[in-house]
Amino acid sequence: MRQAGLPVALAVLALAARPLEAQSGQPTLRVQVRAQVVVVDPEAAARDLSSWAEQAGGHFLLWSRDRVILRVPVARVEEMRVRLLERAEAVLAYTPSASDLREEMSRVESAITSREESLRLVLSYLDEADVTATLSLEREIASLVQALEQLKGARTRLAWDAAYARAEIQLRSQGQTIPQRRPSTFAWINTVDLYRFVEGSHER
Repeated sequence: MRQAGLPVALAVLALAARPLEAQSGQPTLRVQVRAQVVVVDPEAAARDLSSWAEQAGGHFLLWSRDRVILRVPVARVEEMRVRLLERAEAVLAYTPSASDLREEMSRVESAITSREESLRLVLSYLDEADVTATLSLEREIASLVQALEQLKGARTRLAWDAAYARAEIQLRSQGQTIPQRRPSTFAWINTVDLYRFVEGSHER
């Protein structure tokens, strides 16, 4: 028997890394939340939310003076909403959404199963193959192993998306919520229509 080369060794490892059986109740939704809140100190609020996300078993993708993006366990999204309500001066928007991942998960699992079956079949030909055929088979094995790695990476990402909600929170300070019309300290200016005043000055 010809000694197994690197592609064959990789193939064996790929087949050994069997997926866990899907469990009933496994999350299949991608949950996202978009929110806009008014806070006293946006930077402190971003730091607080990022710290909470890590304590809750998630993490932050980004935080700045006016925005924070979190990945939070789906089971704790409601806790995050309550935390925002408690710390915000006002919640201007809070929009949750969800998309079903079952079809995409099923497609990826089917592709993994198909390529694993192809890999087993190719491996079964190795014992009887001559040198030329073996080289061709090893190229096919390498291609299948690469495809399997990509598909299993996609499966991991889908599982992650189903387990962790993505929350993007815009943070505004109280000073940013300026009314559209700010009264002047001069009482007579507040009684003047600015457009007519400017037009009148041009006609002179």
